[in-house]
Amino acid sequence: MVSKSLKSEIYSKGQGVGYRRCWLLGTSRKNWWNSIYVTRDGCGYIGLGLHELGHTIGLYHTQSRHDRDNYITLHYENLVYDWHDQFNKESESTNYNYNITYDYGTVMHYSGASPGLSTTGKPYMMPHDPKYLPTLGSYILSFYEKLMVNLHYKCLDKCPKESWKKCENGGFPHPRDCSKCICPSGYVRNNLFDLQPPGCGKELTATDEYQELWDVVGQESYDRYAANDDFYFCNYWIRGPPGSKIEVIFQNYTESLDYPGCVWAGVEIKTLEDQRHTGYRFCSPEYGGTSLISEHDMVPVITYSRVYKVTSLLRYKIHSYGSGKTKSTSKPVSEKTPRPTPTTATTKKCYTRLLCTLLRRSFKFCETTKYDFNFKKKVCPYYCD
Repeated sequence: MVSKSLKSEIYSKGQGVGYRRCWLLGTSRKNWWNSIYVTRDGCGYIGLGLHELGHTIGLYHTQSRHDRDNYITLHYENLVYDWHDQFNKESESTNYNYNITYDYGTVMHYSGASPGLSTTGKPYMMPHDPKYLPTLGSYILSFYEKLMVNLHYKCLDKCPKESWKKCENGGFPHPRDCSKCICPSGYVRNNLFDLQPPGCGKELTATDEYQELWDVVGQESYDRYAANDDFYFCNYWIRGPPGSKIEVIFQNYTESLDYPGCVWAGVEIKTLEDQRHTGYRFCSPEYGGTSLISEHDMVPVITYSRVYKVTSLLRYKIHSYGSGKTKSTSKPVSEKTPRPTPTTATTKKCYTRLLCTLLRRSFKFCETTKYDFNFKKKVCPYYCD
């Protein structure tokens, strides 16, 4: 939602002259036109369009927030020099975030290891939580971005305070229809699943034994030259007993979709305390074995694709129980459909092999004093002894 006094104009150009182009011309000023240039050659995607629109309505790059040093570390030695200014940090006087926390999954956040921006093949931006590296550079509008824009333009003032009570899980009233809610990913009002393809997504019950979650999502007939801007989503809820914590392991995934930000397809696993925050996203079998422990007794899992059908495999179980709780007696969820096989090599057995190797080679992760020993063991238990 934008201010009535703010006018925007979008120019969709053909192929750029010798290089790919997509940028904003001008800044967000009242009674002025802003021009967005989005070329078909590499920039004509929904996520990049959202990114440039974000600039026209006043959003900075997320990595330029005044508090960014609490969340990311920049390695300018690995970054193309001409792009250094895209990572300038704002001050508290120029950047106000409405007390909204830093989110690694925003469309306004650059990726941390794009091949076209790295001069060394190493990441030029590393999240302080390294498991978020594949999430940086998203094409999916985050919940916190929606909230920030609605707060900035006072759209939420249209809804009475009573309407907020209807919105669970940290959601807020839809300013165009206060009887509806805008909810974090993986949630909708009254605990119903988002609209999704038939037979897609379900509620699962975690037990003391590992169970498998197989998912297939994507287009039946994929044309790489078509627009392909619409994501197909599947939503799962993995529940444990009240007060318990759940372990979810990203086990395996279809190959050839490993791209910064998981912009083509991926799996989002929401294990953080703040469920409004974007979860961890993965889109490569190389991250097979990555283990996440939830802060709640329910874990939303969102699979998505805007290309052909992709297969994901996750494993899950109860990690621990709340005070005074006993072991679960629930039975594993039965599988009613044949299990597909990801088009990839044998499931990786080593824990987060790609991530740990990358961290060790690029930043001497096991030797650095920036992170304490327990954190390094948690991220790379078989590497940092």
